[in-house]
Amino acid sequence: MPLLRSRRHLLTAGLVSLSLAGVAAVPASASDYPSQIEHNFLSSCQKSAVKAGSAKTHAKRYCSAVLSCLEDKLTLKQFAAADTAARKGRKSKYDKVVAGCVKKANAAS
Repeated sequence: MPLLRSRRHLLTAGLVSLSLAGVAAVPASASDYPSQIEHNFLSSCQKSAVKAGSAKTHAKRYCSAVLSCLEDKLTLKQFAAADTAARKGRKSKYDKVVAGCVKKANAAS
C-alpha cells in the first residue's frame, strides 16, 4: 500500500526533524550520513508515516528508501540546507531532489 501522497508535503514541510549536530565534522562529499543523523531521520520519518496511516513495516521500508536516495543525491551540507529551509517553512534549491526521492520511495513501496 503506497503512502499517502501528502508524504511529500510532510517531508518537505519539515515535519521530519533532524539532529544535525556534528555536521561540520563530516566532509561535505560524504555519501553516507553520520549514524546519528540517519537514526534521527528514520525515527522521525517512520513516526510521521505511521501517524499518516502507514503500517510500521511499510513505513520502515519507505523511510529507508527515501534516506538512501537522499544520501545518493545530496551531500550532507545540501541535506542540512534542505532540512533547515523546510523547518523554517522556506523553499530550498534541493526541494526537487527531496520530492523526487519521496516519489521514488512511494513507487517502490
